[in-house]
Amino acid sequence: CDTMFFSEECEYDGGDCQWVHENFPNCRLADDEYKSLNSSICRNYDNYNTEECGWQNGACIEFNKQYPKCKASTPYYLNDTYCDNDPEYNN
Repeated sequence: CDTMFFSEECEYDGGDCQWVHENFPNCRLADDEYKSLNSSICRNYDNYNTEECGWQNGACIEFNKQYPKCKASTPYYLNDTYCDNDPEYNN
């Protein structure tokens, strides 16, 4: 999905971006980020975990409910039986 062709005139990159346009018409990411939008692993980045991007196509919904104030960028490290010694996970 190439963002420079993300337009009606270019038929949403010849169809490559059609699923994004149909499901998340206001979600704007960089070219290489669209593939992660369809991942089942939540990435708590400002550009993915947004209402416009469907809370990363649903992957971040449970994380947002369980940890509403957590700003960890990689929440899959939470509760993984390893204590991550990083302020991001220990505030």
